[in-house]
Amino acid sequence: MIPTKLTVVEVFTQTKQYAVPLYQRPYVWGREGQWEPFWEDVEAIASHLANGEVAVPHFLGAVVLAQRESHGVEIARRDVIDGQQRLTTLQVLLAALRDEIHEAREAVKGTPAEDPLENLADSVSPLTRNRGIMRAPEVEKHKVWPTNSDRAVYVSVLSAGKRSALETAFPLLKQKYQKTPDPRPPLVEAYHYFSTEIRKFCAAHPSSSRHPLEAIFQAFDKHLHLVVIELEKEDDPQAIFESLNAHGAPLRASDLIRNHVFGRAAAQDEDADALYVQSWKQFDDPGLKGAPGFWRHVVKQGRLRHPRFELFFQHYLSARTGTEVTPLRVFQAFRQYWKDQKPEPKVRDELARIEHFAEAFRWFHEPSLIEVKRPVLGRFLRRMRVIDTSTFYPLVLFLLAEAGDRLAAGELDGIIKALESYLVRSWICARPTKSYSRIFTVLLKEIQALKTIDAPTIRAKLLAIKGDNAWPDDATFEAAWMRTPAYVALRSSGVQMVLGAIHEQMLTSKQEQVTIGGSLSVEHVMPQSWRDEWPLATTLPTTLPGQQTHEERRDALVQTFGNLTLLTQPLNSSVSNGPYAAKQAEYIQHALLRLNTYFHAVPVWDEAAIVTRGQTLFVHAKTIWKHGA
Repeated sequence: MIPTKLTVVEVFTQTKQYAVPLYQRPYVWGREGQWEPFWEDVEAIASHLANGEVAVPHFLGAVVLAQRESHGVEIARRDVIDGQQRLTTLQVLLAALRDEIHEAREAVKGTPAEDPLENLADSVSPLTRNRGIMRAPEVEKHKVWPTNSDRAVYVSVLSAGKRSALETAFPLLKQKYQKTPDPRPPLVEAYHYFSTEIRKFCAAHPSSSRHPLEAIFQAFDKHLHLVVIELEKEDDPQAIFESLNAHGAPLRASDLIRNHVFGRAAAQDEDADALYVQSWKQFDDPGLKGAPGFWRHVVKQGRLRHPRFELFFQHYLSARTGTEVTPLRVFQAFRQYWKDQKPEPKVRDELARIEHFAEAFRWFHEPSLIEVKRPVLGRFLRRMRVIDTSTFYPLVLFLLAEAGDRLAAGELDGIIKALESYLVRSWICARPTKSYSRIFTVLLKEIQALKTIDAPTIRAKLLAIKGDNAWPDDATFEAAWMRTPAYVALRSSGVQMVLGAIHEQMLTSKQEQVTIGGSLSVEHVMPQSWRDEWPLATTLPTTLPGQQTHEERRDALVQTFGNLTLLTQPLNSSVSNGPYAAKQAEYIQHALLRLNTYFHAVPVWDEAAIVTRGQTLFVHAKTIWKHGA
């Protein structure tokens, strides 16, 4: 490695392009974390110079570069191994300075006053644009060439020429009923921030010994330094990149994985840029209005939140290796996974495998994508999202994306039903979940060793689990079903899932297929606030066996499955805490679900009625989620 201390002007005066590899992360610096302290460093030096004071040189950081071959009339290029955010920010700041100089010159144009900024404009302009003969001028003219996702915006910012033109191209838009405008791309916001700060600086130094814009330029020319580290042929850019990002505010695991993969692509003489566009770009694409795209969206898993793409790699690696991978060690696990494969995997093949697994993983988060084609799988994934467990992901990923011919024809549905029964029964029975990761990792490892994978084998393995995590049998399931305060323990979403499943199971070929398409609400037939309209009989004894009062028993039963149903929100609100006779009439007239026809023939709703309906619903539940299914 060859380190050189250069001023900002020396870095950008050279006819050279600093190219950010396509597969590196996009521009992510923001105002509070980076732009403000960055500008404060510039402003401090410029203030001394504007006031005719001595300024002490200041170090802005380091950049690490790797040489890239150039041919013919191509300009010299360097790959930015580290420091792309800093170099990109400097280009945006210099573009803002260039444009403010231009506007200041325009303000005195046509007047007798001498143009004091002509020489300054000539000095600043070359810092944002290469000149001379080039093979691809539209690309090579840029001093910094950012990653693919930032290029269009970056070119707009660097070529706008004035602040007003950029604001026209990227106006602040506010949607109806929205308090704040939609966010603009970070590069646009960076330009706007630096332009504003430059104007404030000029206003604060109106009668300085030198023009404030010249003071800013002199800060870059003489006092603000970068350490530029050029890698030599024997240096490993990937190892250096990972080492530099191991401390402080590291890159995300998915960013490190991307750099590792495409670093190996270059070593295998693959066209890394073409591979990125073909196989990886989809994972980096943003969503609407600058929001994170599907894969970069941050979601909750357990107690923590992570981008989906990192969770995908966690489960992908588990599915491939049959070992448990924690979210905090995803990159280390990937690097070991790559190292353990002999011979080294072909990058093109590994990317194809990642895409294949990613398609299946997306179904876990968007079950509607697969529910029509594979209804059993789609229903399972939809229901598991309510239970909020992901420990089965590696196992199901393996079955969907890798098992191939080892998975016997027609056996997947049976396996999925068994997994669903095990998980739903355990959830309703409040079985501990802390051992799930170990249980499903062991199960995955055993399944990976099978020559033929079928439903009976999986059922047998689930039935073999003992102790607290044993598959609840019918007696255990029924006891929990009848006593669990479902509305409290499983939440409204859980009750909706269970009752919705029972509704679907109750439908027969002779009935219209009334599906639950919209959002329904959970109705307590006997209301939680029952004391006003639903008084207890005065002849009842004070307590029941076990020292439970009748009030306590009723309060407990009100939250159980036997007292819960699904209604539209308007119907739920209209019946509210009213008496049963009024509720029953509304149910008969408006409620279409098969689940609610039960109430047509029940004249009285009391504790006994709740217990009876709970038992009726359980018959359906144990059929849907069969033990040893």
